[in-house]
Amino acid sequence: MNEKLKPCPFCGDNPTLLHPDEEGGDYVIGCYNECCGYSYERARDTDKQKVINAWNTRAMSDNEKFLRKILQDMHEIRNDKISSMNQNNQPAYIMALMREDDIYQTAQKFLQESANIKSQPKIDKWVLYEDKDTNMWQCPACKEVIQLMEGTPQENRYNFCPTCGKRLIMEVHS
Repeated sequence: MNEKLKPCPFCGDNPTLLHPDEEGGDYVIGCYNECCGYSYERARDTDKQKVINAWNTRAMSDNEKFLRKILQDMHEIRNDKISSMNQNNQPAYIMALMREDDIYQTAQKFLQESANIKSQPKIDKWVLYEDKDTNMWQCPACKEVIQLMEGTPQENRYNFCPTCGKRLIMEVHS
């Protein structure tokens, strides 16, 4: 069983895994760093591995999702090719090769288009939601609003949206 925990996605500190007491209960993982704006539990379950997996899950970018889909498709095609060869089914093998070629061309086109986009924003910026007096900030990706007691998201070590996990930076317009 793998117990390696990723650091807190918001402040970078090591999280704490709390074990259930003798009477049962849940495993709990959280960041308990007082300086972290995200300092409360985020994963709770009676199954220890589920809690660890939930904590270690991070949001994927659209590019990562696309590339993961390509890899899954390629794995499926590989299995189709092996199966058709074992069954001596030449039409199925040819169809698998054609699908493989289509996926390869799609991936090539995606990589070329990605290389041509020079100013593609990789990281979004926190948006001041109302005015400076309310100290409310919005994630542009999921539209979630957070309110801070004091300081900016950057000063409170909010490097990621607590709702969607999107990496965010500070930029205040006066």
